[in-house]
Amino acid sequence: MALLSMTGVTKTFNGVHALRDVSIDVERGEVHALVGENGAGKSTLMKILAGVNQPDAGSILFNGQPIHPQDYRDSVQAGISMIFQDTSLFENLTVAENLLFDRLPRHWWGTLSFRRLFAEAAAALQKLEFSIPADAKVSNLAVGERQTIEIAKALMTGAQLVIMDEPTACLNGRESERLFSLIERLKQTGVSVIYISHRLDEVLHISDRLSVLRDGTMIATHRTRETNQKQVIHQMVGRGVELFVSHRESGDSAQPAVLELDKLTIPGKLCEVSFSIRAGEILGVAGLRGVGQEHLVRALLGLEPTYTGNIRIAGLPRRIKSPAHAVALGIAYVTDDRKGKGLLLDRNSSYNGTLGSIEAISRKGFLQKKLEQQVARRQATEFAMATDRPAMAVKYLSGGNQQKVMLARALEQKPSILILNEPTAGIDVGAKEEIYNLLGRYASMGMAIILISSDIAELTTLSHRVLVINQKRPAVLIPPQSASDASIIEAAVT
Repeated sequence: MALLSMTGVTKTFNGVHALRDVSIDVERGEVHALVGENGAGKSTLMKILAGVNQPDAGSILFNGQPIHPQDYRDSVQAGISMIFQDTSLFENLTVAENLLFDRLPRHWWGTLSFRRLFAEAAAALQKLEFSIPADAKVSNLAVGERQTIEIAKALMTGAQLVIMDEPTACLNGRESERLFSLIERLKQTGVSVIYISHRLDEVLHISDRLSVLRDGTMIATHRTRETNQKQVIHQMVGRGVELFVSHRESGDSAQPAVLELDKLTIPGKLCEVSFSIRAGEILGVAGLRGVGQEHLVRALLGLEPTYTGNIRIAGLPRRIKSPAHAVALGIAYVTDDRKGKGLLLDRNSSYNGTLGSIEAISRKGFLQKKLEQQVARRQATEFAMATDRPAMAVKYLSGGNQQKVMLARALEQKPSILILNEPTAGIDVGAKEEIYNLLGRYASMGMAIILISSDIAELTTLSHRVLVINQKRPAVLIPPQSASDASIIEAAVT
């Protein structure tokens, strides 16, 4: 008997079908992957299972018994725990307080026992082989570390079924491998996992079976060993997809250096980063998460005043004073945290897409809505954004469309240097294809692009050269003919 059976699940939002008669089952001790483009219905189906949304029709059997979770607590009590793609941590609290928030240990007289709190949290993190300090404040953690805490929080409930929605979107290679080892241990204890990811290579690596959703309809379920990436992609998008592939041997050496760094150092955070990037070149940046990429970005945006070394832009020495100064110098940035720092989620794509270029669409200090709409229409066409409901808040858009809005906003500033941090994290293969081709097109038009990514295949596909950051020693530049998974990982960890 299957641990979970969902049968005939249907859900509509404002008359639009998000799910149509979807059925899926999960065996005990199985990793069952759920794949599909953004908007295919994956998260909606799982939110129904987690009690966040209620179905219009259909049934759920868990352990052979019908369940009707009305909220997340109902699903947890039934033995189901979900790690949501959007983190739900309290940023002003410590890791320990977040992990044990609903069962804080107290003294017999009622006050909180911090000694027991940190001891229990540290023991749980050690058991899961997570190296984050229990007393660290969440607001000081990187995105990947926060995701790690979400995983630990879900696993501490003792669930029989764990739903993981894009769990590695913000994890580096080493963190992802640690997660995969943990999943294998869960399987051995009989725990089942529903694994949602756009990274098909890891889906094919970690899952026992996979199911494909498209436009709210279940297309197929396969035993993973009996399918392949090409077949899965075709079922996901309804067509073949060939990702942008242009492993350029070198940039145009005749082009001038747009940006030069000479031994940029931030004590304890960043060690002697030196490189130059020319117009039309894509420079990949790799390294274990937390070894300095964020501090490199902060220095280039004028947010890190304590660095030593030199920065030259268009041949002139510069001390970047603020993000506004960086923009004035021709630098645009797209954050890796689109929902936390990148977008105003309750505003529409027109507002978000023109937010960085208000002066260009204003006259005598007043915003011109007609100009704003003209820019928004042009962006929607150029970036192939969803435009069926232009007034819709961006929080309702797919991850791929949200990423396109941020990219469009950055490019609206007409920068000479574009810095991208994890630009394809958590987006589907079709949107990734479009973004890859956009980056290739803008590079061919003379833009210098700094691409920070934990996806090594992405770096080796798109970059002319790869800069590998390692806190222990100066950064290493790897030329295209030497750039490979092995060479990048070796430079990152040795």
